[in-house]
Amino acid sequence: MSVIDPVFFDKKFNVSRYMLRYVVGAATDELRDQQLQKVRKFRAMADNQIDGVIDQSFVNFNTSLARFTTIANQLQETRNKVQEIRKRAADGRTILGSKTKNLRELLLQKYEAKKVIDIINDIECIEAAPAKIDALLTQRKFLEAVDEFASALDLVFSEQLVAFHATTGLRNDLMECKQTIEDRLVQELQRAVYLKGAFANIASRTNQYSLAAIESELNSDVNLDQEFDNLMLVMRKADTADQHRKSRLNSVAVAPLPTNNVLRTAVSAVKKLHRERETIGTIKSSIEHELDDVVAKLSRLCRGIFNSSSSTSFANAFTEATFGLHDNSNDFGTFLRLLFTVLRRVAQRHYLVSIYFEADGDNWDYGMFEVITKIAGVLEALFKLSRNKPAATNPSGEDNQIGSPTAKRSRLVCEPSVFHLPEVYEELQRIGKDLQLLFRASSRSGVSSPTSSLSGFAGFLNTFITQKWVPKVKAKAQHFLAVKARGQTTVCRLPIPSDTSYQPPSIDSLLHVIENLREMMLKMPTHASDLASVLEASVLSWLEECAAIVRDIREQTLNHQQLQTKNVTYADLAAIFHEYEGYQRAKQDSPIPFRNSKVQPARSTSIGTGSSRVSAEEMIAARELELECDLYDPDAWMQGPDGLLMDNARIGMLGYANSACDLIAVYLQRVAGGSEGSNNAPVTSPALTMALQAASWQCSALADECLLFLRREVRLHCCYYLTQLVSLRFDMEEGLPTMAQDSVLTLNLDLSSIENALQPYLASDKMTLVFNGVDALLSRLLIGDLAQMTGCAFTRGGVQQMLLNIGALRQGLTGTLYSYPRNGTSLSSSASMASSCSSASRLEHAKRYYQLLNLSETQLEMFLLANRGAYTHDAFRALWRVNAPHRPLAKGSVNKLDSLLR
Repeated sequence: MSVIDPVFFDKKFNVSRYMLRYVVGAATDELRDQQLQKVRKFRAMADNQIDGVIDQSFVNFNTSLARFTTIANQLQETRNKVQEIRKRAADGRTILGSKTKNLRELLLQKYEAKKVIDIINDIECIEAAPAKIDALLTQRKFLEAVDEFASALDLVFSEQLVAFHATTGLRNDLMECKQTIEDRLVQELQRAVYLKGAFANIASRTNQYSLAAIESELNSDVNLDQEFDNLMLVMRKADTADQHRKSRLNSVAVAPLPTNNVLRTAVSAVKKLHRERETIGTIKSSIEHELDDVVAKLSRLCRGIFNSSSSTSFANAFTEATFGLHDNSNDFGTFLRLLFTVLRRVAQRHYLVSIYFEADGDNWDYGMFEVITKIAGVLEALFKLSRNKPAATNPSGEDNQIGSPTAKRSRLVCEPSVFHLPEVYEELQRIGKDLQLLFRASSRSGVSSPTSSLSGFAGFLNTFITQKWVPKVKAKAQHFLAVKARGQTTVCRLPIPSDTSYQPPSIDSLLHVIENLREMMLKMPTHASDLASVLEASVLSWLEECAAIVRDIREQTLNHQQLQTKNVTYADLAAIFHEYEGYQRAKQDSPIPFRNSKVQPARSTSIGTGSSRVSAEEMIAARELELECDLYDPDAWMQGPDGLLMDNARIGMLGYANSACDLIAVYLQRVAGGSEGSNNAPVTSPALTMALQAASWQCSALADECLLFLRREVRLHCCYYLTQLVSLRFDMEEGLPTMAQDSVLTLNLDLSSIENALQPYLASDKMTLVFNGVDALLSRLLIGDLAQMTGCAFTRGGVQQMLLNIGALRQGLTGTLYSYPRNGTSLSSSASMASSCSSASRLEHAKRYYQLLNLSETQLEMFLLANRGAYTHDAFRALWRVNAPHRPLAKGSVNKLDSLLR
């Protein structure tokens, strides 16, 4: 086609309608391109025609002027041609007028075509915007992508295109692109906040399970950490006591960030996009999921570090080797250290994001309190602190199995145990303080209220330790004491009785529990009082188990029943023994429970005067005589030895209980004084010191009960066997007795067996206290037996038999007790027997008494006049009231001897 379509010259031709119909409304891109090419071609032809007309018009005009000049010059010559020249001039003017009008119309068409071309260019720019934005987002040029979007959006809503319904699809595509930009910005913020890049780099490394490599990668992005530290430093220096947070932020100059601060770039892009509210909402809603993902990733890495990538390598059985220790505590500490490193950075970067959103005077509720609460919630879930979750079936406080069974197995990094907590307590305190610092920094007022200072993870941790963990530790301690672990390292050399049905509590177990609880106190000083209650409960539980065994042994004995009948307690007996030197020596370093241990052992105090010491000994002897006097009567033993403790295994158990309780009492006293343990760290808590001292006194009191019971039991054995002599015959002929009687022999055997049963458990000084005064008791019983022998014939052979009995007792008692010290004065209640005489002469005293039966009446009178105070009056009267066939006495002689006593 070589000419312009006449349609374009029509007066009714409309450029916009033509463009909408043939260009914008073209059915296909090919038709649209054809129409655009056609318009361009007609435009070029119009330009050529206009240029040709203009050029031709100027040429004709010059020619006409030349001819007009010629005509004007030749006017005189050719008048006939004037009319023709005028006619041609008029025609020329007409042609020039028509050409100018056409040129104006073509110029207007040119302008309209240019507008159409601009509209087409804008549409092409809008169509290309999504691809450009996507490319910029891929290059992480977020600000440029937002600028591109804003430019395209301005074109869509420009005056030229706003009325075009055909651009609706382009507008929808552009709005979808806006959502894409927002999503990518949120992803970028989450990537930086939750260290997704670091985790991706770790996963891509060949040594991804190297602890050093993991820590290095997690600490690699130091720019944001430096920015946070600078911000905290400036804010600490600012006076924020009475100022609003906004004014404070405006007055505090934030240090400039590096150019590669992705958080600030992303937040600025969000602000340019005007999607702050939606972005903050998306970040808030994804906090819990993202934190859960962080825990899962760290769990997987830690399983790799611990060579336990397969969850089947963990057993569900209780595998703690001993109380207070667990092999996986270091592994759990490593996991928590990495987790706290990540969570601390997550919280710090959330705080930076909130600061960037509120910069330039903006006021957006980013919700740092919610962020910190969710982070604390992750830690609470690790320690079963969430109140909305059911109670854990596993007794561990550090059970990081959360959610479904599959999730639990995938997150298990080590075996759970309550003993992990002391190892990681310092890290827990540090993360709690960091979260609290962020909470205070992000509060509007900038001043932490009492409520906020006690809230957060630190408060939950204290609640968990007090209400959950401490009871579990207490249960573990009770369980450990109950199982009586014998396979552990033996600290105490006290042997455990093996020939008895009783299962005594283990001293080593209790010492192990106490030592480990003290270690926990040092690692958790703020909860030392709670652990002190566990320690006290463990000691009291151990002590109660000992006391139960002691009660079971002694309740059915005559020893115990007699004290109950006389309403006397063992504390009453201990009260009269506390000043006795032998008792103090037997206690050694063990605290004396009388008067709350105000009485110190004798070696640490000055020795009292002889009169005061004798007074204490006489008081003890008098009290024992008061309790035993009823048993000197043979009629008191009508039931036989049923009430006596004849089982040596039970006697040995009482000896073990005594030494065990004293040992624990000494240990607790040292712990309370701070002189026990490898670290020599004194116990500074007054409550703990008082609790330990009270428990120490209770242990010492139970030890005293056992020791005094054994002392009384030995004396009751002596009373029983020697009172049996009253029922025997002593009227045999002289020379017939050749050996001691059965009662005496049985008593010697009984005392020897008691000594053998107690020897492995009681120290020498304690054995001395148990048997001290036995010789005096035997002498008193032997002398008193004669007064009980009413109507009994006592021949010289009988005297000889009694002397054999006394010799056997002396020999047996010497063989039993020769290896034990005889320090101090022996306890004796005989007024006629000087308390200063040696214990070896006491049985000799009884021997001389029976030898008086061989004296004649005159000799007896002479002895009585010279030694009236040697024996009691009742003992003397028994000498001449007994029937002695070899020394008959008339009634007058008896009255004369009685008168000599007055």
